[in-house]
Amino acid sequence: MLTDSAAIGILTLATTNVVAGHPIEFIGAPSVARLLITADAALLSMQFLINVGGNQAVPIAAGSNVNVASVAGAGPKDDEDTVASGVPLPAGSRNQWNVTNPTAGTVQVRWRAYIQP
Repeated sequence: MLTDSAAIGILTLATTNVVAGHPIEFIGAPSVARLLITADAALLSMQFLINVGGNQAVPIAAGSNVNVASVAGAGPKDDEDTVASGVPLPAGSRNQWNVTNPTAGTVQVRWRAYIQP
């Protein structure tokens, strides 16, 4: 199993692919993922896209809420912040986890993905 994670600041009025440059962005072998995410403020939304050739899957729809951390800088927690599990990632897929910040300041987001072959 591969665990991939990061903390990233999402700028005001921006949408950012939080997995850009991470192993989960490009999957070489068929895998299954469990996705967790949390933020230090409310109002953030997300979408998860899986692109394979000309086909696109959307396991997390646009506008889905990002959970707020129980304490700033904490998380994501397995029991509270799992937003999708059993997500199939086909070989050769390019994945995007877009997070949108509509607030007037940068918001810290922390995500984790557990990837199993």
